[in-house]
Amino acid sequence: KNFSFRDGAVRSTFEFLYNLNEESWIGIHLRASENPMLGSFLLYIRKNGSVELGRYPGPIIYSHKGNLTLGQRNNFLLEIENDELQIEINGEKVNFKGLEMQNPGSIWISTWECQAKTEPVELINRDTK
Repeated sequence: KNFSFRDGAVRSTFEFLYNLNEESWIGIHLRASENPMLGSFLLYIRKNGSVELGRYPGPIIYSHKGNLTLGQRNNFLLEIENDELQIEINGEKVNFKGLEMQNPGSIWISTWECQAKTEPVELINRDTK
């Protein structure tokens, strides 16, 4: 309930169970306020293989279009450190740099126009005081 970090990692396996279209996504809210709808980064992993990072609520600020290969079950590792975020899905890496929001926050997983399953979800906190 009270877990939050600024720098760290999220590791899990996910699979899309039901999709309305290729634009469907599973997402991870990062550095989220108490309500992720009021402020967070949102990393979208779309069924079509695109990975996008947005300032939520707000526009997509970084995009990596459609060349990731998604299978039935997909392993991912997301690492965020200072202003850099790296996502690795099934061994393929995408990097985003220049993240302006540096505050600690919570992690939320969400979906759009699909049902998805994640298991297990491992959170790694790398903050130091």
